[in-house]
Amino acid sequence: VQLNAFALSTENLSALQIVVFKNKPAAADSMSRAAFLPQHEAARLFLLGQIYAQNNRTIPAQRAYQQALQLVPLNARIVTSAAELLRQKKQIKRAYELVVKALPFNEDNAGLLKTYVTLCLDLRLRDYADDGLAKLQAVTPPADYQAFLAIYQEKLASIEKDRQKFME
Repeated sequence: VQLNAFALSTENLSALQIVVFKNKPAAADSMSRAAFLPQHEAARLFLLGQIYAQNNRTIPAQRAYQQALQLVPLNARIVTSAAELLRQKKQIKRAYELVVKALPFNEDNAGLLKTYVTLCLDLRLRDYADDGLAKLQAVTPPADYQAFLAIYQEKLASIEKDRQKFME
């Protein structure tokens, strides 16, 4: 049975998701060259960004995320992943700007909110972090919120400790 173009593109995207999940970089590279329709291009680039990031290939990961963001600049999953990669590379301000641009269109996305709160803390924007934390509480299950709250409080304690050292 011959698949139509959409079905073939969808099948290729599913196969790419599987090899990325299994962390098979060579297979992902090969699979990413298969036939994809334009509406699947951002997802293909996102998955490439993921596999590169998982394997510490930050430059190709950044390139793939950037290309995906050119196609879908407000996609919460792509913005979150791109921002996390920028954060790892200590490009906090760029990551923050990326997230702030997408946040008004994704206010109920827990992953994006967590990234936002973390970046706010990195930039010492405590009031914004607290606002983001309140929004996060409204959209996440209590167990997820409590787990993130522990990370948040640990980060706050670290910031306060650094501040105390600076004041001495």
